[in-house]
Amino acid sequence: MPKISVIIPAYNIEDHLAQAIESVLSQTFSNVELIVVDDGSVDATFSIAKNYEAKDSRVRAYSFPNAGAATARNRGIEKLDYKTDFVMFLDADDYLEPDALAVLFETLAQNPGAVAAYGIVVQFEDGTEPKLEDITRTFGYYRPQIAGWRMVSLPHDSPTTFSTMIIWDYICTPGQLLMRKSALDQVGSFDPEIAVSEDWDFMIRLATRGPLIYVRKHLLNKRELPNSYSRNNKLLGRAEPKIRKKFARSCYYSKAEKKKAVLGHLYSCFVKFGWVLDDLKERQYGRALRDFYQVLKSVGNFVIIQIGNLKYYR
Repeated sequence: MPKISVIIPAYNIEDHLAQAIESVLSQTFSNVELIVVDDGSVDATFSIAKNYEAKDSRVRAYSFPNAGAATARNRGIEKLDYKTDFVMFLDADDYLEPDALAVLFETLAQNPGAVAAYGIVVQFEDGTEPKLEDITRTFGYYRPQIAGWRMVSLPHDSPTTFSTMIIWDYICTPGQLLMRKSALDQVGSFDPEIAVSEDWDFMIRLATRGPLIYVRKHLLNKRELPNSYSRNNKLLGRAEPKIRKKFARSCYYSKAEKKKAVLGHLYSCFVKFGWVLDDLKERQYGRALRDFYQVLKSVGNFVIIQIGNLKYYR
């Protein structure tokens, strides 16, 4: 039977780690190994992980000095069982639906040309219960793609490709996605130099290896904590230029992919302007101003970055 490895990077998350671990161990897909990488926590995080390791042979727990989520994930990759076939990176404050791994595994079995499959994330406030009320309002349901020189809407039953991921990160969190180990071997590790959005950089590289199948089923619950990176728009805004610059200056990508990346960068400005319009429709005027400021920054970054990167596209 194929084997799935789930890697959980954990840092000072004693209140929620057990729920994340239990959600993996109680999956309907049973051939699972769970690797918990404690990133230098000062609370009971590592003790909780070790307790599960003592009770269940499928669990392995490791502790290292604090170095950030990207490095913790990379350390988990180094500890993978050489026999594993599929890999997932689950955040320690999130938890899976019971059939998540089975659904994603079956999807990949039916789509041998795909490098990964991912499902729907339900985001919820800490202290509340997750509830899927409207699939059309979930993150990544509406996805654009680059077709020629245009940005067009992607049909909901179509896979996500590089033509979408280079516009914006339409994968909410790595925990909603199961990838083939062979694809991970080709893509390599997470980049610790890109804080906050290192997963977007990773997903762009993954999408160059093949399509990511979108499964319209609720498979992951993402807890929003007050200090969540996903809430820090300032940090996210700082990360995007780093990713764009890295992409243009890397020898990893073809000229065709780099030219498409220029269009992706440009069209990301239009995507953000769409956020402003949505804010106005909902009468969220303060949020609309903040999002419009992000649009102006994006346009400025586009001009500066693309002029600076002209020599890399030749």
